[in-house]
Amino acid sequence: MASITRADVECLAPEFTTAAVPDVVMDCYIEIACSLVTNPAWAGKGDKATALLTAHLLTLQKSGIGGGAAPVVEKKVGSVSVKFGTTSVNAESLEATSYGRLFLLLRNSIPEIRLPFTTC
Repeated sequence: MASITRADVECLAPEFTTAAVPDVVMDCYIEIACSLVTNPAWAGKGDKATALLTAHLLTLQKSGIGGGAAPVVEKKVGSVSVKFGTTSVNAESLEATSYGRLFLLLRNSIPEIRLPFTTC
């Protein structure tokens, strides 16, 4: 399991300073990312993968994409109708940020690893 710090995340994503992201929030996202990057095949790349995944999740949260609400997949104005999709972390959602795309590049460089997430 990777063991990273705030400094590791800030090195890759300098926009997430203490002023922008409180320590308690950063620690929470690091913990989430650590729980997803658990395959021993990550070996020496696990820390980088965890930092990238943390930055990806923070970017989604900052943009409102990963803030807890499912994305709107359908709208209707007459008679007001809204339909929500599902929220999940998968290869498609990783494409949403530059950090997620870097995570996928790193992950794809290790043939033994399958994404720790599945598409629902």
